[in-house]
Amino acid sequence: MPKFTKMSRLEWEKPVSRSTTTRRDAFVDAVKAGDPVSDIEGNDVYIANTIDNFNALDNYLNNPSSGRNDFFNFTLKNGGVIQSNMIGKSAIFGGQGAGGGATGDTSRFESLHCLYIAAILGEGTNNELSHFTYETLKKYENKVSVSEPFEDYAVIDGDWHASAYQIAQALIKKKYVTSRHTLHRGDTVMKDIYDAKKRVRKLEGKPPIQDDKWNPGDIWAVKAGTNPKTIFSKIKTLDELNALILKHFIDRTIVGISLKKVKKDKRVKISDYNIEASSEEGKHVFSKITFETARGKDIWSSKYGFFYFDTSRQVEVRTPNIFSALNFELKGKGARAGRTGYGQIVYSAGAHLKKVLPTNAQIIAKAKVLAGTKPPEGVITEFFNLVKKIHPEINRIDFETQMKTKNAGFIHSLLAGAYVGAALMDSTKNQRDAFTSEVVNVMSAKTNDSSAYVKAEEA
Repeated sequence: MPKFTKMSRLEWEKPVSRSTTTRRDAFVDAVKAGDPVSDIEGNDVYIANTIDNFNALDNYLNNPSSGRNDFFNFTLKNGGVIQSNMIGKSAIFGGQGAGGGATGDTSRFESLHCLYIAAILGEGTNNELSHFTYETLKKYENKVSVSEPFEDYAVIDGDWHASAYQIAQALIKKKYVTSRHTLHRGDTVMKDIYDAKKRVRKLEGKPPIQDDKWNPGDIWAVKAGTNPKTIFSKIKTLDELNALILKHFIDRTIVGISLKKVKKDKRVKISDYNIEASSEEGKHVFSKITFETARGKDIWSSKYGFFYFDTSRQVEVRTPNIFSALNFELKGKGARAGRTGYGQIVYSAGAHLKKVLPTNAQIIAKAKVLAGTKPPEGVITEFFNLVKKIHPEINRIDFETQMKTKNAGFIHSLLAGAYVGAALMDSTKNQRDAFTSEVVNVMSAKTNDSSAYVKAEEA
């Protein structure tokens, strides 16, 4: 099976994907730089840098009588020829390999970023993107330890190649990675790092932290001779682990790298996170909790609510699926800005509100009773009293009338939120603020529980 689709007449006429550069100009630039292009099998092909070759391409593109199946020959440096439609639609044209896919596969994108770091360290930083053909990249296949096969990730969309190239150049320039590092994505080394976090959280009797809330490193650079599993094996607390992560980050021996896609020819911004602790950072003030999700609507209009802090910042209080445990989702501009699960909510309620929240299984069982044909009066009263602490104006008759129209899944979601809301309203202001600060900082990965990493993104 070919690695790349053919550069037919129709493909030659298009611009580089997601760019204003023509494929004609991308080709000419590569040839003039002395870089090869890929044929459809991914092999390097060196086109002769001659005016005759460029004129032949221009005549082909400017000839209105040329059909989509027509082709012409390029002269090669070695004197041979290659048909124009035997050149592959590779990364320099913004293309992807046959069956490569375009979106939605984070593991392949991250694996490709590892590969470009290794390839640029090996080939030198003065080479343009066009230098890194399929054949050149394949030389570095065994220089990275990633979860995906080379044949799958090396042929994804060309704009991801541009992103990987630009980010690699920036990280190398700022010496976050060197030729003494190995690159890891989804392998045992990366697993060992996150397993250390899971182990110490369990030892401390604290709820799990999502991997990306602790450290959103998509890939990791580890200096040769460094074994994270051995280094982290004796620590017993998250503070100790984070101190070691920070030490090795500063020494550039273990570096977590968070990746955000960068458009072609855009500047890369490199930022360090969780390097300096601040006693003032992360303090937040509880504002209110409500299950009225729109003005004029009662609590039964939606099976979720809002938790407000710092006056107007908003967190959704919801169960993501039927009978799933309650989540807090921090809202950001245009997208969710973070999430924390019920385990953290239960822990923070116990630590700061001095309240014991029921398990999700207990809430499910009670919701099913409430949704039954004749729920016990005492169970209804308990639910009503929880809600009344949040919404003192609620009417018992209206409450029961509306509840009878809802199924167990709907009731479960509101009941779970009501337990949390009532616990908050039964607490002091200082307790509420302490709870709020912890859960918000966990959602936004700004707590002392988060560890050092570097983020590469578009400036």
